[in-house]
Amino acid sequence: MTFDVNDSADLAALKTEVNNDPITMGYAAVVSQTTLLLKLLNDPANNVGGETAATPLTPETLWDAVDAGEYSGNPLGDQRGLIDILLNRDPGTNLEPMRAKVLDIFGNGPTEDALALQTSALSRSEVLFGQGTIISRTDWATARDS
Repeated sequence: MTFDVNDSADLAALKTEVNNDPITMGYAAVVSQTTLLLKLLNDPANNVGGETAATPLTPETLWDAVDAGEYSGNPLGDQRGLIDILLNRDPGTNLEPMRAKVLDIFGNGPTEDALALQTSALSRSEVLFGQGTIISRTDWATARDS
């Protein structure tokens, strides 16, 4: 789920969020200053709700989670080749569709535990419309004027 500027429900939800300010983000003080409003909506550091979600799985986050002892000391049987392929992809590659398979490979070991502990702070936009959502000037103008 992400924000869709062509979806009237998303436009209404964004407009209602800014107009009603349900968690006291401080929109009223910046509603006429689009750049500042977008910073409130899109910057996780500005989200007073403090929500987090699992960090998306990428080769970089997988590298961070792989326990050196588990990986080097246990070749993971037939799965070693797959792990090498996953770890050597472009660091930004989205491996999230493969999360279940990756967890399957590592079983209930320290790597699975480390992956479970990886979280990212969410922006208010992400809380409302899904992780990775960024509200643009056009999105806000369309919602505001709808």
